[in-house]
Amino acid sequence: MDYLDSPDEAEFRTKLRKWLAETDVTDWRKASSIEEARPLIRQWTSALNDAGYLALTWPVGEGGQGLSPVYNMILNQEIGAADCPEYPGTINIFARMISIHGTDEQRKKFLPATFNGEIIWCQGFSEPDAGSDLANMSTSAVKRGDTWVVNGQKLWTTYAVYSDWCFLLARTSSDGPKHRGISAFLVPLDSPGIEVRAVHLANDDPETGEVFWDNVEIPDKYMLGKPGDGWKIAMSTFTYERNPAETHVMSELRAWLRGAERLAAECGVIDDPAIRRRLADMYTRIEGLQYVGLEQVSTRVKAGIAQPGEESSVGKLLWTYAGQELQHLILDIVGPRTVVDDRIDAMHDYTWSRVLSVLGGTAQIQKNILAWRVLGLLRA
Repeated sequence: MDYLDSPDEAEFRTKLRKWLAETDVTDWRKASSIEEARPLIRQWTSALNDAGYLALTWPVGEGGQGLSPVYNMILNQEIGAADCPEYPGTINIFARMISIHGTDEQRKKFLPATFNGEIIWCQGFSEPDAGSDLANMSTSAVKRGDTWVVNGQKLWTTYAVYSDWCFLLARTSSDGPKHRGISAFLVPLDSPGIEVRAVHLANDDPETGEVFWDNVEIPDKYMLGKPGDGWKIAMSTFTYERNPAETHVMSELRAWLRGAERLAAECGVIDDPAIRRRLADMYTRIEGLQYVGLEQVSTRVKAGIAQPGEESSVGKLLWTYAGQELQHLILDIVGPRTVVDDRIDAMHDYTWSRVLSVLGGTAQIQKNILAWRVLGLLRA
């Protein structure tokens, strides 16, 4: 395939680069609390939407431009190069699921509000006893009249403390195989009976949380899809969440690599042959991941396939390995300075990078998906 931009893509990239250079996001890294971060997330989402860069690949009738997924990759590349906040991941994950599985009423209510930053979403999937084995979830939703009553607990709910609404999975039936009795709901987090508690990661960020559900009433109109559709919707969600072409992964990795190069210069090891080899290796890995994403997108476009598939697990594995190795390299570059120099906080990103092999499904799960569903290997 041709990895170079087409004339239209090159024109888009030039205009986007100019807009990013003229957009003031200089204070986005300065947020020191949830209260400061939430309005910045809304502001950046709204700015992207107003400039026409938020729903590039969405159908025109749903506020999008109907462009190829290649344009999403260009957007993420340039956002990373400009050191701007990441592309809002909820657009290509939760809002996309509402677009695919939602009713007309749900699309009208949630899509514009998500695009303009009014709604920030979190994902209520994992539980204390249902992480990798998602089908083992016990949070229940029982139908009473025209409402569903939810009881249970969710854990590792990313951005729970920042969010307005939750994309929830709950068990609505115990008949048959476990994965068939799960349904999906759209729930406002200020509903009576919901308690959100921040969970601080090793880097002390309250990025995730636990959410308790005590007789929470959800109107039937907020079920996404039909009863029992939750597993199918969750698997579709994961193909977007794990796909570097559909997320901010590339911009994040490139920002980390630039930081590694800067720190190597500041710490006086930029000319060390071993460090230079490892920096070059990381550059190669990141570019390789970029080309894997481009090839997968190109295959989808040529085949007329709208959604990514289980091949997304390839990118997820490569993204995990590259991110963790890059943060390990940064720690080796700064050495003890990360402890004694207040200006350097390499440990913050390093500890967060350990999460990469778990979020969106563990590395072991990705290997199983590729073995069984992509390569067609026999199960032991």
